[in-house]
Amino acid sequence: MLLPESAPAIWVRHRLLSQDVALSLAALLTQELSDSASSVLTKLRLVPELERSGFMREVCTRVGAQAESELTTSNLSPDSLQRVLELFATGSSLRFEMLRPTIAGHLLRPFRTRAAAGPIQQKIQSFILAHLGDPRLGSAKWAGVAESERDTLKRWLAQQSFELFFEVLDRTAQENHWRSRRAFWKEYLDAGVMTDVWLVLGRDAQELVSTRVSSASNATFRSNVDRAQSALLLRLRGRTGATLTIAEFSHQGSCRVWREPSARAPKLYQTEYSLTVLRAEADHRQPHHGNAQGTWQNELRTWLRRYCAVDPLRV
Repeated sequence: MLLPESAPAIWVRHRLLSQDVALSLAALLTQELSDSASSVLTKLRLVPELERSGFMREVCTRVGAQAESELTTSNLSPDSLQRVLELFATGSSLRFEMLRPTIAGHLLRPFRTRAAAGPIQQKIQSFILAHLGDPRLGSAKWAGVAESERDTLKRWLAQQSFELFFEVLDRTAQENHWRSRRAFWKEYLDAGVMTDVWLVLGRDAQELVSTRVSSASNATFRSNVDRAQSALLLRLRGRTGATLTIAEFSHQGSCRVWREPSARAPKLYQTEYSLTVLRAEADHRQPHHGNAQGTWQNELRTWLRRYCAVDPLRV
């Protein structure tokens, strides 16, 4: 790519005068620097003059590819990642909207089959949600993004929702109801067979999370429900592709399991639910008896293994 006109002397100091200037800039912006992306671009006189130029678009493309490579090898620090994200967006908008699926791919592809470090995941997740929306809710901005990359963010959101639910229950439900249930379902989450998690929060829980997450990231009960009652909706997918929808409740109540497809199973990602829907006739109803002896856990694990070929102890 040709050098923009009147390249400043600072380009020489940063060794940017090469045959492929965009590639040199990509390497610079992913290095450990004390300056923000905006400051670097201003010093290099790329903004505002070349803010929306084809040259800047090429820089964004090269930076994305460089960032993906370094995320794949765990060589991109949170500070360098922040600089990359600042390059991709100006304020609340992407610098180049046509690069949306490309950017999402660069940021999510490195984590299709492996975990991301906490600070890295948090930054990418926040950025993607801000500019593409929640993939679970059918945002049109996800058009062109590969299904495997959507699944990566959905997996992160499932983990977040799962942990948030039990954090809320620590303050709104009896501990002995949930300590064993949390441990049981965490095995399936960690094994990677829990593909979806959706929260249905009572009023007490809503008040606790109102400053933590958007109300669009969980559901509420329709009416006439104890304000302390909440529910956890899960989806498991087994090795054979068989899928189960599961409802657990924060207070006394049996776990319900539906084999998909099922007209009776509650649909995930609705904005509100009635207790009648969540307690509809199910393919399996599991009371939580014999908790200390592991009775209900063994019964439910056996049923899930039989009908969905999922067993986190054998993954």
